[in-house]
Amino acid sequence: MAVRRDALVRLLLLTVAARGASGAKVPAMFVFGDSTADVGNNDYLPGSSARANFPHNGVDFPGGKPTGRFSNGLIGVDFLAFSMGFKKSPPPYLSLVANAANSSSIEVTRNVTKAAASYMTGANFAPGGSGILDSTGTTINMTKQLEYFSDLKDQMKTRLNANRVSALMSKSIFLISAGGNDAFDFFSQNKSPTTQEFSNSLKP
Repeated sequence: MAVRRDALVRLLLLTVAARGASGAKVPAMFVFGDSTADVGNNDYLPGSSARANFPHNGVDFPGGKPTGRFSNGLIGVDFLAFSMGFKKSPPPYLSLVANAANSSSIEVTRNVTKAAASYMTGANFAPGGSGILDSTGTTINMTKQLEYFSDLKDQMKTRLNANRVSALMSKSIFLISAGGNDAFDFFSQNKSPTTQEFSNSLKP
């Protein structure tokens, strides 16, 4: 039974990948950064002060309710996704993790299928309050975001072979929108390094 289910999931993934390629200019979109790119990861960070799950956030978004975006409506990530042919932005990665963690045994197949389909068109790892430097903010730092991305790749490789995953990644868009919180922390705390030294610390 498990073998048959795995075969069905693989078939669905191949179908989703084919449809994504034909309906969009790129197969997937992966987003990293801070509140300027967050589409709801902050909703899954209890205790964090960097939250956007309250009015008037979302008043101009379809549905008129807060979505976890630090905006009254759509943000740049949404517009980029639309311009690439996607119907919506890639989902917040933490929502996919939460859905999988809360699945009952009866819902496993349905949720695995749904999550796998979401992974195939990308994911958003950006939380409000993050930055380029790991010392910035109190939420998911950039190193952790990259670890989440690595975990996602590993999950994809268990359902598709490594070559297919590599091919998908090579044609996908990777967006990084961060740095504002790093600058804010630096200038507000009056740290000893010079501005030039600080700027150099943000470079890869």
